[in-house]
Amino acid sequence: MTDAKTNLRKNFDWYYANLDSLLPEYSGRYIAFSDGKVIGAFDDFIVAAQSAIDRGHPLGTFAVHKCIPKSEEKPLVFASSFADFSKTRV
Repeated sequence: MTDAKTNLRKNFDWYYANLDSLLPEYSGRYIAFSDGKVIGAFDDFIVAAQSAIDRGHPLGTFAVHKCIPKSEEKPLVFASSFADFSKTRV
């Protein structure tokens, strides 16, 4: 497992373990967090990520997540309509 994946897992394990104590203060906001600490809370995902970077946290060392009850989370799906069949043999 790469360092970024390890950091991501560690950060989200901390987030979910502490969600009940985070919700009263950060409910509905995007929080940037790393190493068991909240870096900041923001109304926008991009602003949260940029702020973490600006505060000296390189990509792969922090996470950003909207602080909501786990039951309200919705899965994100990334899809592409681009397919390259140029190397497919018939």
